[in-house]
Amino acid sequence: FSRALATITDANVSVIITAGILTILGSGPVKGFAISLGVGVVVSMFTAITVSHFLLRLLIDCNFTNHPFWFGAN
Repeated sequence: FSRALATITDANVSVIITAGILTILGSGPVKGFAISLGVGVVVSMFTAITVSHFLLRLLIDCNFTNHPFWFGAN
């Protein structure tokens, strides 16, 4: 999970910077799109980091990894 965090953060920060530039330089509809894009990326980043980490922790703690059935093995 820690290796993926850098990639997730990097990609989302670049989109947020682009949304900020569009907000500053764009006209009415473009500003609306940029704000929607920025909010969507922030919410997506929050869920990608917190919810995914929580669900992976939950799966690991429930010992699903001890049963080969869940991985398609007999």
